[in-house]
Amino acid sequence: MKRIKKLSVMLLCCILLSVIAMPVSASAAKLNKKSVSLNVGKTYTLKATGTKGKITWTSSKKSVATVSSKGVVKAKKKGTAVITAKYGKKKLTCKVTVKQPVKSIKLNKTSATLK
Repeated sequence: MKRIKKLSVMLLCCILLSVIAMPVSASAAKLNKKSVSLNVGKTYTLKATGTKGKITWTSSKKSVATVSSKGVVKAKKKGTAVITAKYGKKKLTCKVTVKQPVKSIKLNKTSATLK
């Protein structure tokens, strides 16, 4: 009887330890956007989730778009650039398209009729 109790307690301890020690799977690392379209002069903040440690942000074309150490992208001139968030050995990317905003609209008609 003592032996059965001892085995039962050991088995219960093993089960509890295996449940407690189970690794929790982290969510996959990703950016809040895969692509962004901005007008010249505008900004957008990229956010990385599921990452650990320091993130290093870089732009493939600094003349088109720059990125700060906090992930704030600033549109500089018309074109496309790829923003990369690097942490450890992993990289996440976001394609940034910068557009020239419409400066004015010209209408040629002098009158219009509403129906």
